[in-house]
Amino acid sequence: MTIGAEYTVRQGDGFFVNSNVMCMKQNASSGVKTIEINHIFHPVFLSGHFKSRFETKYLNPVINNRQIEVHIIRRGHSTANLILKNLYHLKELQNETDSEFQTRNILSETWNLLIKELQENPDHQNIAGT
Repeated sequence: MTIGAEYTVRQGDGFFVNSNVMCMKQNASSGVKTIEINHIFHPVFLSGHFKSRFETKYLNPVINNRQIEVHIIRRGHSTANLILKNLYHLKELQNETDSEFQTRNILSETWNLLIKELQENPDHQNIAGT
């Protein structure tokens, strides 16, 4: 839930909440346990340094797009399935030692997939003000 929008995320789906978007989450079924796995895509971790080519070409167009507040990543679409697979892999990878490079590589690949997903399925996102 963001200011002015509410979403239903089904088991196994995912979602992207853009930078500077306030959100609140609650379980639609009271008394039912929900597990949420979060991954933070920090721009410097992905881009290497501020104002890098990676940041200006790949990250800023999404992060600075105030029209994209939330994007639901629904299972069943090829790009969405790859994103979800990567996110689960990242969760498992955090149990290993010395996994920083692998983590950054998977996050970078996932960011590229997110850009593709945003282009392929614009109907799964909340456009600010609607």
